[in-house]
Formats: sequence, C-alpha cells, structure tokens
Amino acid sequence: QQAEHRRVAAREYREMTELELQQKATGAYWSWVAAGQAYAVSEELLELAQQRQAQVERRAEAGAIPPVDALEGRRSLLSRQRYLVAARRKVEASALVLGLFLRDEAGDPAPPGLDRLPEGLPTPEPGGDPSAAFEQVRGCHPSLEAPRAYLEYQRVARDLARARRGPQLDVRMQVSRDFGEGDTSLPGTVYEAGLVFSMPLALRTARGNLEAAEAEVASQTQDLRLLEDTLLTELRDAASAYEAAAERYRILQELADTTRQLAEAERRRFDAGATSLLVVNMREQSVGEAAMSVVSAASELWYARARWDALTRCEVAASGGVAPAEP
Repeated sequence: QQAEHRRVAAREYREMTELELQQKATGAYWSWVAAGQAYAVSEELLELAQQRQAQVERRAEAGAIPPVDALEGRRSLLSRQRYLVAARRKVEASALVLGLFLRDEAGDPAPPGLDRLPEGLPTPEPGGDPSAAFEQVRGCHPSLEAPRAYLEYQRVARDLARARRGPQLDVRMQVSRDFGEGDTSLPGTVYEAGLVFSMPLALRTARGNLEAAEAEVASQTQDLRLLEDTLLTELRDAASAYEAAAERYRILQELADTTRQLAEAERRRFDAGATSLLVVNMREQSVGEAAMSVVSAASELWYARARWDALTRCEVAASGGVAPAEP
C-alpha cells in the first residue's frame, strides 16, 4: 500500500512539474507576441517620421517653415530609429527564451522568426466562477492529489506502527524428508504445523513510533487543508487579475483611439501651419506609448488566463476539470 501511494504521489508531482513548464512556456510565448507587437508599433512610427521628414525638409528649403522644424524632424527620426533597434532586440531576446520550449526535430531550440508572429493580439475569454471551479478540481488537481497520496502513505505507516505495538501471531508450516542411506526407523516425509505467539515487552519504541506516525498524519492533514484553501484563494486571485486586466485593456484601447485621433488632428494643423513639428512629435509619441500599454494589458489578460488554466487542470475526465484554452 505504501508503494502504491508513493507511485501516485510521484505521478502527481510529475503533473505539477508539467503544469509549471506549461505556464513558463505560455508566458514566454505571450512575451514574444507582445514584443512583436511593440516592434510593429515602433516600425509604424518610424515609417511615419520618414515620410514626413522629406516633406518637412522641402518646406524648410522653400522657406515655408522655420529651419528648426527640419532639425526637430531629424531628431525625432533618429530617436524612433533608436526605439526600433531596442524593440527588435527585445523581440530577439524573447524569441530565444521561447526557443527553449519550441524545439526542432533534433530536439534543439528553435527560436521563431518575426514571420511567425500572429496578426494582432487577441484576448482570451474569462475563466469562470472560482468557487464552482474549485468544487470541480479539488478532487483531482495535482497540487492536491500529490499531498493527498502522501497523506495516505502516512496513514498506512501509522496503521503499521499501531499493529507492531500489539501482540504477534505467526502461523508456520514445514515439510521435510530424509534421503540416502540411514536408519530404517527414520520417517519418510514429515509435515509439521504450529503457531508462534509473541508479545513485545519493551513497548517504549513501538509507542514512540506510533505517536510519531500519528503526529505526521495530523500534520499532513492540516497541510492538505491549507493547500485546498490556497488553491481556492489563487483561483479567486486569478479571476480578479483577469477582471482588472480586462478593465484596464478596455480603458487603454479607448485611450489609444483618442490619442491617435489627436495625433491625426495635430498633423493636419501642422500642414496648415497652425502648430509646430515638436507638438506633432509629442502627439505621435503619445500614440506609441498608448499602443504599447494596450499590448501590455492584453499580455496581462493571457497571463491571468494561463494561470487560471493551470489552477483548473485535472487529469481525471469525470471530475469535470476546466480544460485550458489553446493560445
């Protein structure tokens, strides 16, 4: 029985390790996607600055705008080139991390290229009600099944220690036969049976082992209860994190749309000579910052959903465990 419970505990600990690896892989994937989206935003802003710089230089040469506007455009162009280099470096770094989980046929890391980035950044659906999910997974989640199996192992050890404290009755059976030359009076085949009764006299060791086993069972029982409470708390926290990220994502999307409209209006004012290029660049910089914030909020949504999926993972189909969403 102890060996069987240890086998179950080992299997569940393996499942816990797989869940941890899946969470790390999911986090690495969405970090790479977010870095790719940030790179796309930086590239868009740079292309916009490059297109405008040629117009600005022509207008400055014609005397339609002050020469300082051409210098401001040049400064903005160089600054956006710098941001693009940093964004590309971040994509490459996140791809290298993702490559640890994405392997080729030979088993070597295979970092993905920019061509494998998804179009846009979708958002996941919410996980569900934490209390209902907890009732579904409390009987099959690896984080509970592993210590539960170890608790059963300790209970068997306690029962064994309790049995060893009492008297012992052994049944013995024996068969013997003499071969070769010898006294003719020797019997042929002999069958013997008997009972052996023993009573431990020094009970101090046996009593101590039993008390230690009972204490271990009581400790493991309380630890298991704490782990159940922790799982429910983490489910509630994952749901709360998702709701906060979803609200933040909605606000930042609206902010990004408003900021983009302001930048377009400011560009029209600049074309009409009613504002300076410095103000236009500041508006466009705000557009980039808002777009980056939207990407960050979307990534937080996926992190929260990945955490929910790991907390509601069950191997037992009859338990009704919530299946993880595919990224």
